[in-house]
Amino acid sequence: MLDIKNINQVTRAHGVKIALYGDSGIGKTVFATTSRNPLLVSSEKGTTSINQKVLSYYPNDEIVAHNVQNMAVLEIENVANNGTLSEEQISAPIKKLVELLNFLKTDNTFETVIFDSFTEIAEILLAIYVTQVKDNRKAYVTLNEKLNNFIKACLDLPQNIVFICQLNEATDENGNVSKIRPSLPGKRLLEKLPYMVDEVLLYKYITDAQGNRSRALVTTLDNDFSNFIAKDRCGNLDVYEYPHLQNIINKIRGF
Repeated sequence: MLDIKNINQVTRAHGVKIALYGDSGIGKTVFATTSRNPLLVSSEKGTTSINQKVLSYYPNDEIVAHNVQNMAVLEIENVANNGTLSEEQISAPIKKLVELLNFLKTDNTFETVIFDSFTEIAEILLAIYVTQVKDNRKAYVTLNEKLNNFIKACLDLPQNIVFICQLNEATDENGNVSKIRPSLPGKRLLEKLPYMVDEVLLYKYITDAQGNRSRALVTTLDNDFSNFIAKDRCGNLDVYEYPHLQNIINKIRGF
């Protein structure tokens, strides 16, 4: 018998998959504290930004107040450039990511998993693959295959997944910036990620008609951000959204 489900059942069963990118220092890591029961998979020392100061950005927010004190963190360390380590130690980040996938398939402790930054995690993996080949081009081929499979596996998980990325600026033949998008090493991954996820959110400062400057998530391209990439597959989000991850997730799901 065919197991035909309602679209809302499918969405809730597989979670929301988001690619978030923005300028350095705008608060992408802090944004992770605004989700319920999160796991932060961190490759950066930027977790130091998760402190009591965050509470001033989100006053009277119970989710943020809890996460500042109790947020779970899994660290992915870059060890490939340390020549004193064994091959097994160098490959430890890959093993850790595989173990994470297997854990998330069967455990419902965490509602949302945030990779911060996914750009840096990809570069850590690339550094590992470079140590295994003589031609660096083969390392990029391996990275494309392995990371593509990893992203697909994340898309099938029941948790909400957020890939926090750095900015990539593509230039035209005259050296002018023609496109700004989430950054990943290798052209193929760079182009594929926006098509694989449900949402591509740009985290930027915006200025309103009165000249007030504030942080916002840009969900759809407009004239002010025409050379950026943004996507709202669900269609439930406004062009500019307040940067609160749990509220975004709830709105996407139609809660």
